[in-house]
Amino acid sequence: MKRPITNRNRAKGFTLLEAIIYIGLTGMVLVAMTLFSLEFTLTKSKSSALARANRYTQFASARINYEIQSASAVDYSNSVFDANPGTIYLETDDAATDPTIIAVTGNALTIKQGTEDAVALTPDDLAVTNFFIENVADTFRSRSIRYSLALSLVNPDSLEFSDADAGITTSIRTWLGDGLDIGVSE
Repeated sequence: MKRPITNRNRAKGFTLLEAIIYIGLTGMVLVAMTLFSLEFTLTKSKSSALARANRYTQFASARINYEIQSASAVDYSNSVFDANPGTIYLETDDAATDPTIIAVTGNALTIKQGTEDAVALTPDDLAVTNFFIENVADTFRSRSIRYSLALSLVNPDSLEFSDADAGITTSIRTWLGDGLDIGVSE
């Protein structure tokens, strides 16, 4: 009886070709995973910067709206309309907050009430790129002010993932007799 021929001396393991294919596939998977995680991180940074710009734009807009609606009059002689950056002087019934001045100082949107120092409504890393105020309606029954506010993230390193801009345009209408008189104040 003949014994089947077996190759007991055959080397166990991978051939050179199998090892090269394995290393190549593993390298491609690692590169793809690295690129995916890098893109995810950059997208998250961009999203975070945009959310921050939007949050502060909304905060500043809400504060401007509140101050305009709380004012008793707009001082046209000192306010700067139809220019960028605009400035609005508001008269209030409270001596501690009269006048209330909303303006751009440097790159920051500021509010100054009475004799107190101006307080920034925007952080240092966000610059005001547009603050435009208009008197859009001056009728017998109502007055309206429209303003546009745009903020941009200060990006000293010009990194693409750190760019973020946010803007808002709002109109505030007040019926005469409701408190705010947007007539000429002298």
